[in-house]
Parts: sequence; C-alpha cells; structure tokens
Amino acid sequence: MYKAYIFDFDYTLANSEKGIVMCFEMLFADEGYAPVPKNKIRATIGMTMYDAMALLTGETSPAKIEKLIRLYRIRYSDKYMTANTHLYPDTVPTLQGLKDKNALCCIVSTKTRSRIMETLTRESITDLIDCII
Repeated sequence: MYKAYIFDFDYTLANSEKGIVMCFEMLFADEGYAPVPKNKIRATIGMTMYDAMALLTGETSPAKIEKLIRLYRIRYSDKYMTANTHLYPDTVPTLQGLKDKNALCCIVSTKTRSRIMETLTRESITDLIDCII
C-alpha cells in the first residue's frame, strides 16, 4: 500500500468525452470551421487546450488560438462540460477505499481545476481528493 496515489482525470477517473466533443463541434460550426471527425477530437483529450485547438483548427496565430479557447470556455464548456462528465463506476469505491486506508489521493490533469471541482462537488466527493494540479 502506498501513502499517496496520483490520478489523471479524463479517461482515468471520469469520462468527459461527450462534453469535449460537443463543445468543439459547436465552436467549429459557430466560427465557420469545417466539421472535424469525432475520433480526431477524442484523440486530443489529454493535450493542453492550446495544442488541441491548434491541431484541430490548423491555426498558427497564438492570438487566434487564445481567442478560440476563450470562446470554447465561455460559450460552451461552462454550460455543457460538467453535465456531460461522468465518473466511472469504480471511481468512488476506489477513492473511498484508499482514503479508508489513510492514503492521499491527488489529481494531475490538463483539465482546469475549476472544471474538475465542479464534477467532484456535483458527485459529493470533494473530501476524497487531497490535491488537484
């Protein structure tokens, strides 16, 4: 038994694929970009938002990429991401079992802390996570 466990969030503790794909699709449609295949969007999960946006749009201007990221967050992600993020069935029992043995449980992710906290709060499991980076 270790004293601490470090988890990624997406595809480890939770699946937010539906929300991520949906938000990118809506952004691209609203901003006049050609549709991007879902599997190509899914392949960017885990990348930084900047890298994912640059790859999926083909944009090279940092200012344009940052603008698209802001639009993604304020128009779509803030509305749809948490509602479309679901913990895996084994997540809570695993975290609870580790906490019962006095282990520290941490999350290290490219997803924003606030978005992770929204999901943890909704699921009433903030007490199972000691640190988010």
